Amino acid sequence: MNWVVSNCQYNRMPRCFIILISLLVIVLLESCFYYYLWSIKEEKQKTFAEVNSIVIQHLIIKDLALVIICDPSITKLSILKPYSPVNKPRECYEIVGTIIYVTVNQETFIFDLQPILLSIINVLTNNFYYQVILDNNRILSSNVEDREFAYSITYPFNSKNSLTIKLDYIPTSLYLQKFYKSFQLQFLYITIIIVIFSLLLLLGLFILVDKRYRLQKLEQTLIVMRRAAEFNTNYVRSCMELENNFQLPIQLTNTKTCTNRISTIELIEEITTYALAYTARYNYKIELIIIDEIKNVQLNINPIIFRQIIISLLHNILYFMRGGEHIKKLSIKFSNDHIHFTYDSFAANEEHMKNWSRGLFQHLANPYILDCEKIFQLLENSNLPYKVIPKQGKNEVLIFFNYKENIADVIKLKGN
Repeated sequence: MNWVVSNCQYNRMPRCFIILISLLVIVLLESCFYYYLWSIKEEKQKTFAEVNSIVIQHLIIKDLALVIICDPSITKLSILKPYSPVNKPRECYEIVGTIIYVTVNQETFIFDLQPILLSIINVLTNNFYYQVILDNNRILSSNVEDREFAYSITYPFNSKNSLTIKLDYIPTSLYLQKFYKSFQLQFLYITIIIVIFSLLLLLGLFILVDKRYRLQKLEQTLIVMRRAAEFNTNYVRSCMELENNFQLPIQLTNTKTCTNRISTIELIEEITTYALAYTARYNYKIELIIIDEIKNVQLNINPIIFRQIIISLLHNILYFMRGGEHIKKLSIKFSNDHIHFTYDSFAANEEHMKNWSRGLFQHLANPYILDCEKIFQLLENSNLPYKVIPKQGKNEVLIFFNYKENIADVIKLKGN
């Protein structure tokens, strides 16, 4: 069974969730405002096209209506001026190209639409593709064929005759370019406002989440501290039962020779609690990895002695690992024949460890937490062989459980 405990774990899901929600809000707001501005743009373009159609209507529709219905007052038109009457009789109303022939009282008049069409061209040419259709006769058209026109307005004169005006914006339309620039500026301003608002909202949410995380971390630290205090009280109380000297720190003496079964599960709970409490108190980051392959240990020593060895060695290692901002790693592995400590530190042999731990009692003020010199002495007194293996950046300490094997076969490395 494996345990991984760290005091630097941070749940990134709330932050990722907040960022995702903020991005979705930005996209949603951008889409809504874009659709709103685009709708306004389409409406204004439609209105501009309708205004131009109305201008054309005012230019020609009144006179055309009189001409097409062959009104007797045809000679009094305001814009269309007839040519002299022709002798060749025609139908009441006939269109040939841009020429309209109108017969009134058996007298035929000729109307040339070219002047009025030039006026229409001047109105439309800068902004539109266009077609003007009079009774299915295309009297005016820009140079486009088979085009789908966006805007089409029909003005009926009577049940048979009508005028149709078709318009569509050209890409180089002055009005379109001017309005598109205005649309871009509006969208840019709105985007800046939305982004600033979203960033402020994101910052506020981050602050709230961070405060909540810190509060949860403080609550967890408080729980760990209380639990560590309980373990420490029980540990000191059990040690006091075996105490037989008053030299600090107090090294217990093994008083039992029978085999004792020691639960590693309970010991691991104490180890993780002590590690989290110590690193919280002295504010450094740690990743503790515990591998348990046995669940219990059988030894010919008192369980309290074994706990003193393990807990003291743990506090010595934590004491050595202080300092720095990076995450320190401590690995503890319980195997059939040994317990293996691996921790981040400068290369340290047994003498180094003894020298480094001399201030531990003043540091912790716990009379039952031994320094390394007394730990190694207690191991020897308890017939538990050990190894200290110094490595650059990572040191190892092994304590062997198999007391039946010949101790002479176990090499105790004191380091260079």
